[in-house]
Amino acid sequence: PSRSGIAAARHRHGPMNEDSDLPAERALLSTGFLLAGFSLLSLEILWGRMTALTLGSSIHSYTITLSAVMGGIFAGSAYGGKRSSTAPPSAFFLFLFLYAVCSLLVSFSFLYLSNLMFFAKFHLPVPFRVSFYLMYAAVFLLIFVPSFFAGAVFPIAVQRLVRDASAAGAVAARLYMLNTMGAVIGSLLTGF
Repeated sequence: PSRSGIAAARHRHGPMNEDSDLPAERALLSTGFLLAGFSLLSLEILWGRMTALTLGSSIHSYTITLSAVMGGIFAGSAYGGKRSSTAPPSAFFLFLFLYAVCSLLVSFSFLYLSNLMFFAKFHLPVPFRVSFYLMYAAVFLLIFVPSFFAGAVFPIAVQRLVRDASAAGAVAARLYMLNTMGAVIGSLLTGF
């Protein structure tokens, strides 16, 4: 690419990957990713408990919660991976912001989950079993959305921090380690 093309890309998207070794950017991305892991596992435990309170403490309640989180991370990672090469630096923080907002909304919506269950059970013209499956689907969708945004941040962070292909494994490992460390701390603090 020409110098003017590189300069134009830097103007539009901020520093390109080979110049993104700024300590402040690294620290922000790493901290954001650690906090995403911390909060997602904390929320997974909280949402699992709320689901169990409404739908009963069963393997099905926890399976729906875990499947929605993992499915959201899967889909978000796929989407973030497709966008990562053209995403501006702000995309990482946009996805983190959307994750935070959706997580708050979902957490508050769980306060009304039992009301929705009552409505589905007694006011929908469907058999009880069908209303129960509708509730599982609603819980899955509620949890899937914030998990999607949490999953999208990983490929964007890796794209921003990788300076060359030989460093990709180390960068991905460091981010994954930070995210997992946050998840362990979050699950321990939430579980006790």
